[in-house]
Amino acid sequence: MLTSSIFPERSTRRRRNALETEAKELITSMIAKGMGAREIWTELMDTHNISTSHALVAIQIRDANRRHTAPG
Repeated sequence: MLTSSIFPERSTRRRRNALETEAKELITSMIAKGMGAREIWTELMDTHNISTSHALVAIQIRDANRRHTAPG
């Protein structure tokens, strides 16, 4: 039975980009090869046994493109 209608705070916060450094480096090299998000995700899962979401791969690609095209 619930005693309060207020949800407790999460004990841990999720990080938006929760990929390991190794995965980020792999993704960066695959972007440089011209691979798309689906290809990268499949390669990570099938070849490198790195489990991640397609969304995180897409975020990494977006961020890499922003760094590449950012003025400065």
